[in-house]
Amino acid sequence: MTFDDGPDRINTPKILDILRDEQVVATFFVLGEKVERYPEVTQRIFQEGHLLANHSRTHADFAELSNEEILFLELEPTSAAVERLTGYYPRIMRPPYGSLRQDSVVFLRESGWQIVRWSLDTFDWDSTRNSPEEIIERVKTQHHNKAVVLMHCNGPATIQALPGIIKVLRGLGYEFVPVNQL
Repeated sequence: MTFDDGPDRINTPKILDILRDEQVVATFFVLGEKVERYPEVTQRIFQEGHLLANHSRTHADFAELSNEEILFLELEPTSAAVERLTGYYPRIMRPPYGSLRQDSVVFLRESGWQIVRWSLDTFDWDSTRNSPEEIIERVKTQHHNKAVVLMHCNGPATIQALPGIIKVLRGLGYEFVPVNQL
């Protein structure tokens, strides 16, 4: 399970409570601006054993940035902010929107970054079209071996669907690990 676009002070703590209660470890792809705004939530993610990974500083579309801008304006400041709070410098990243040119893929890999996308999008970010029940049903019908499930830290539909998603995936025999263990 992966969670993008956090941390925030309302939804992320609720997600963390559910993960703690269900004894699930996840990966949080965090935004640098929000890491700086909500340091205590970032520290909680780390202290509770979840993997912190990089989702950029500002959620910019990387396809519109030079490779140097991606690295020096978006990725490095975010990982440095995480490191100041936790002592851990994330080298795993997910581009916002999954948007990344092929030359950027090569550049980032050569610069030591691991790029992680997703294989099952819950579409939880759009609560106008996706009820918690529809999100759970999407996971039921689209699950597959070693799925990287994409969710977000930005809405009540995620919080309402998360216990059901965990129950469904556990019932199917899934184990929950951070992306660096896949």
